[in-house]
Amino acid sequence: MTSETNFARPEDLLERSLIELREVLRSDVLTACDLTGPASNRVPVPRTCDLTWVETLTRLLDLIREIEAMIGTPADLEWTPELAGPGWLTDLVAGRWWLT
Repeated sequence: MTSETNFARPEDLLERSLIELREVLRSDVLTACDLTGPASNRVPVPRTCDLTWVETLTRLLDLIREIEAMIGTPADLEWTPELAGPGWLTDLVAGRWWLT
């Protein structure tokens, strides 16, 4: 085991995983949903997710919500805005908008 895999507490591993999972969700939602806004700031349109993506995205979203329920949200963890991702992602995870 290298020093990179030693965690001071189990929550550290969950927090690192949460960062990666939120990035995967962000990327997948941008692929699966219709987008609006200028090219430099495209955002997904709620309820426009391609149905072939829904099951995969829902499983990922549920996992992220479970981890956040255990260790806290990006706001609770005092992440920088760059680390937390766009506001629409936080709103999606919080249940303020839906994929379909």
